[in-house]
This record gives sequence, C-alpha cells and structure tokens, in this order.
Amino acid sequence: MFVAPAVQNFSAHNEWQKKKKAKQTMTRDREQHRREVEMAMDAQSGGSHARQERNGNRYAAELFNLISRYPQLSERERDDTDVADCILSVWKRLLSFKSLLLALDGADSSNLSEAEVKEVRHLLAKEYSILEFLDNASASHLGIVQSFKALLASAGSKPIMKRSEFSYMRQMIRAATQFEAIPTDTCVDFLVGFQKPKTKDLPPIAIREWFALQGRSERPSFTAAVVDGSNLMLSQGPNGGHSGSTLVQTSCQRFAKRRKTLSRALFGSFSLWRDNATARIQQQCNRSPSHMREWLLNGSDINRSPCLKHARDDEVSGFLSDCVQMGIGLIVSNGFTHSYDMSNIKSITRIKGPYLNVEAHPEIFDRSHPSYRRSCPRDFFNFFGDPDGDDGIDWKDVSETEKEANINELHVVSKIIDQASNVLDKTARLYELVVSWKEEPCLCCCGTTEKSCRIRVLHIETHDQGPAMLSYSQTRLLLHALMPVDSASQGILVHCAGGIGRTGNLCYALSEILCGKSEIPANIFDKLLWLREWRKGTVQSPEQLVDGVVLSSGILLMLLEIAFGEDGLPPETAQSRPKQTPVREILTRLDSMEKVIEDAFTEDREVTKHPIDDKCNAKRSNRSSDCTPQ
Repeated sequence: MFVAPAVQNFSAHNEWQKKKKAKQTMTRDREQHRREVEMAMDAQSGGSHARQERNGNRYAAELFNLISRYPQLSERERDDTDVADCILSVWKRLLSFKSLLLALDGADSSNLSEAEVKEVRHLLAKEYSILEFLDNASASHLGIVQSFKALLASAGSKPIMKRSEFSYMRQMIRAATQFEAIPTDTCVDFLVGFQKPKTKDLPPIAIREWFALQGRSERPSFTAAVVDGSNLMLSQGPNGGHSGSTLVQTSCQRFAKRRKTLSRALFGSFSLWRDNATARIQQQCNRSPSHMREWLLNGSDINRSPCLKHARDDEVSGFLSDCVQMGIGLIVSNGFTHSYDMSNIKSITRIKGPYLNVEAHPEIFDRSHPSYRRSCPRDFFNFFGDPDGDDGIDWKDVSETEKEANINELHVVSKIIDQASNVLDKTARLYELVVSWKEEPCLCCCGTTEKSCRIRVLHIETHDQGPAMLSYSQTRLLLHALMPVDSASQGILVHCAGGIGRTGNLCYALSEILCGKSEIPANIFDKLLWLREWRKGTVQSPEQLVDGVVLSSGILLMLLEIAFGEDGLPPETAQSRPKQTPVREILTRLDSMEKVIEDAFTEDREVTKHPIDDKCNAKRSNRSSDCTPQ
C-alpha cells in the first residue's frame, strides 16, 4: 500500500518521540534507583563516608589539576585545596585495584592449551547469544552459527598461544578468565531491570563470564561522544565522517562570528570548553558513523585518481579543522596508519589476509602491492606524519624529527617530541602539530590573514580489539601529554578506528583524572557500564577491561609519585623494550609508595612532608603549550 511521504515522516517522528520519552523515563528511573542504592549503602556503612570513597575519582581529578596547574594557582586556591585528603583518597582508590593487579601478576604466562582457547570461544558464543543454537540442526543454516562452528573447530593463533613476546598477553587472557569480582546490586540491575537493592551478598563472577552475560554490545549511533561534565571526547578516527569541515572563512562568516563574540562579552561569557565549542561538538556528536572506501586503498592507488585523492585530503583536513574548531588540545590515536597482520585477541584467532578482494575493485591498479596481502587495513589516515603511513599523503622531511605537508587549505608541520616502548616493542610517539591556514581578506582589508594552532598527538600502536598494554614509561608519556591541556578551554579527543574498543580502553583509565564532576563507580563492572552510558559498546574484550584497570592504577600511582616530588616529568626517553611487565612495575612501585605514604602522614592525618615539590613545580612551569588559534 502506498503511503504518502508526509505520513511516513509523521509516523517516523511519532516513533522517535516514543523512543525519546521511553529513554527519558528509563534515565529518570535509573537516577532514582541510584539514589536508593546510595541510601541503602550509606545506611549499611554508617553515613556518607562510603559514598566519598566510591567517588574517589573526584579527588584524583583535583590532585591532577593541582599538579598540572600548581605554578599558576593563587595562594588562596592552594590553601583551599586539601592535599592530604586528595592523596589519601587516591591511595584508597589505588588499593581497591590491587587484588586484580596481584591476580594478573601471578597468572601463568606459559603456552595456552587448546582447552583454554575453547573455553574462551565458548564464552564468546555465549556473549553473542548463539551457544544454544550450535547443536540445533534447524539453525545450522544461519551464517553466524556456521562461523562459530568453524571457529570452535579451528586451531588457536600460534603467536598468542606460544610466542614469548605475547607472554604478558597470555597472563591477561588467564586473568580475565580466572579473576572474580563481586558485582554490586546496581550492576546486576542493569542486566535484569531496575529493582530495589538486595539484602544478600551476590556471588563473585569472573570478568570473562560477566562479559558473556552482558551479551553483544550495541554499536554507537554517532561519530563521537563527550563524557558529561568533562573535556573527554570518544570519537571515530579520520577514516570517514569528517569531510566537509574547513577553517577558511569568508568575510561575512567572520563578521557573524565577531558579532557573536561581542554579544557574549556584553551579556555573559562561557568559560568551559564545552560551551566555547558547543556548535562544533554537537555537530560531531550528531553525525552517523561511516567509513569511506579510500580508507581501504593503498596510497599509490589513491594518488592515481584525483577524486580519491581529494576525498582522502578532504577527510584529513576536515578532521583537523574539527579539532581546531572544537578546541582540542590533545589527540590520542590508537591503531595503525598502515595495513598490518594481526591476531584477534577476543577469539584467539590468526586473521588471514588479504583483507580486500582487489579483483572486485576496479580503482585498484597496483593489485600486487604488499599492503593488500595483509589481514587488516589501516585504522585511520596519517594526519600527523607517522613515518610508516601508507595512505600516500606527501609528508616531506624538514629535519630528522620534523615533517610538513599541505593538505587542502591546511599547512601542517609535525615534530616528534618524545617516544617510549612497551612489552611488545611497540613504540608510542608524542607529536606536536602546528596547523596553519590563510583566511580571505576582510571587507576593510586587502591582504590575507594567516592563523595557526598547536595540537599534540600521542600515537599508540594497538591491534584491533586488543589491550593497550602501556609500559610505565608510556604511561608517563601519556601524563606528560595531558599536563599542558587546559581543562577549562581545551578538549582531549581519544580515537581508534571506530571509537569503541581501544578508545574505551584508554578512556576507562583517563576518566579517573578527567571526569572529576561525574561520580564514577568504584566497582570495575559498574565503571564500565557507566562509561557505556556515554558511548555504546566501549571496551570490546575482557582483556581491554583488565588493561583499563592496570592503566588506571598506573595513572593514579604516577600522580602520587609526582605529588611527592618524583623526578619524572618530562619523561625519560625509553626506546628499548622494558624488562618488566607493566603490572610488575606498578606493584614494585606500589610497595615503595606505601612506605612514602606511611612516612608522610602522622596519626592525625597531617602532612609532615609537603607533597608538591618545588623542583617538580619549576619543571612544570617551564613547559607551555598554546593550542589556541593565534
């Protein structure tokens, strides 16, 4: 039956309104339930002290802001900050992760058996809700059932199972399968509905089993998302969905912008980062995620076609333009700028290449290129000058550590500041980008105006669905990149290919110090569910959750070390592969920090040694990073 377009749109609008009201009702019920849980827990624990411990991330954020902005703080602001409470709260939150750290450190690193691989894959089938269909003859024709049957019958990835460089990965796999944590009532109610808190204790559950009970996670509906009350953005990388943005403004656009700025100055200004870039952030958070075909092609084939080259450059320049207009001070890029071979950590499977059927793509001329034989395409375009990028962007060497490129109307200069390696010998590099562009002449001027902006980029090479496994020196590099970012006027954008798995792994840890206005649950399961409230599907594998807890511990421990005058910023350049695993180094430093805490505090909880060292302050005062367009 034919239905008029207007009626179709009206029906769709009504359906959208129903979904919106249902979501608002669900959010209201969830907030009411959360308050009921808090009241019940306060009644059991004797007041609001337990709630303060659960919201320990607020103290971590305060301590991070105090350390990063200490030289600029006034004496009144320094006196108003209770450093002792911040340090003790951060220390308590750090100790809450210790049981998982000890379980991971004590996990066996020997070769994986086929029985262990089969157990991981059975729980993966349970997560996808098809475990009961594997033995059902009537469902054998379904493609996903056939795929899982083939997966269960195949051998595991030999590199993950046997190679020495993956020994820490095997520890993570076993820790995710064996370590058990007690889910709270709130966590269970997220699964079965919002009910009143239960009186009896819940049985502990393994991390991998908990993932299986959650079911297959939803995909995000938009390109990016911002955690409420923070400057932390989770986003898809520059591989589709960013084209069309530009920094070149006409005289009329500039006049309208100045008029808006004058109105804000007269009738009230907005100091928060989210208010300053509201329009551009809303545009990013309302875009549907998409990937472009040029993302899959090698640079030699892209540069052959003017249309493909223009689409690639438009995507990269659009991504950088969005970052400048949103006031992004740091971009954390997780993934590869070139095609690569990988083993899927979630199913312990060696992915076989080629990732693309070159015969089905007439735009591919160089079909014998080695990049097409690998098992995975690049995760995003090389917008920061990675020397291993294969997307064909013409980055020219200026010096040994500096490159430049012209991408549409943008001139980008990239300089390597520092780098560090992890247990897989993967190098994380910190870049500083200077993005410059020319604007058209104003109505009253004759010449063009040149503007520029500085943005830092931390590139971390991590396989799809795999944990970051940052070494302690790489965690130090991450904090070094975060310190100059002004939380009031600049944002932090974390991305991978799709902005959910590897991005969620990093943001799980970064939320400890960047989301102080949000009450983040202390329970590791509740914290992940909280993060998924802002972006669906974040953290794709149990190993990423384990690594998120390890990285959270490393960040909090490093905050305490810096607060007590640890010489570590700027970080030491660590290009060689570390000798210890990240969790072993954290536990070693944790024992040392315990003695420092005991020596620093007396019985009445007064600080006997001031935790903000003058030498560390002098170092931080010498560092400056201006990401505001000049």
